[in-house]
Amino acid sequence: MFRVTTGSRRRIADDCRTGVGDVRHATPRKANVAYDRLKKFLVTLEIEPGALIDESVLMHRLSVGSTPLREAVQRLSHEGLIVHLPRRGSWASSLSVTDLRHMAETRRIVEPAAACLAAERITSAQVDRIQDELDRSDAMVVAGDYTGCGFIDLRFHSMIAEASRNSSLARMVDSINQG
Repeated sequence: MFRVTTGSRRRIADDCRTGVGDVRHATPRKANVAYDRLKKFLVTLEIEPGALIDESVLMHRLSVGSTPLREAVQRLSHEGLIVHLPRRGSWASSLSVTDLRHMAETRRIVEPAAACLAAERITSAQVDRIQDELDRSDAMVVAGDYTGCGFIDLRFHSMIAEASRNSSLARMVDSINQG
């Protein structure tokens, strides 16, 4: 008989968050794959600001059907990376210099608070995961993969916010990261 203790609950929760155990081997949802790849295309400007989001081209390019693609477009629309007008279409949004300045100002206010709380509350497992991300980033710099470094940087900031154990603050950091 399996008995759930506080320690095993924590391990199970950590496994779910970090992708260790059976969770890591699960096949990712097609909508999540489409979201991640489409977001990368937008952030790296493979899809230029203002460009029409052509569903048929993207379905072929991402190897997904219309439903996962539409779900990804909807998520990216909520994040401000895509502008969607019903019955008219979707376009890659363009961030202005003012938008970028506002994001940087917000980051300067929110992230120090997250870092202070994380310094008090972080677990050794979280420290190890953050160190692993930093090591991956170093390897990417050596390889010249600056796009990959950018995505690791966003994960790094999210991991610090998560370590603060303040869900509101973590959501704010993730919102800033999503642009």
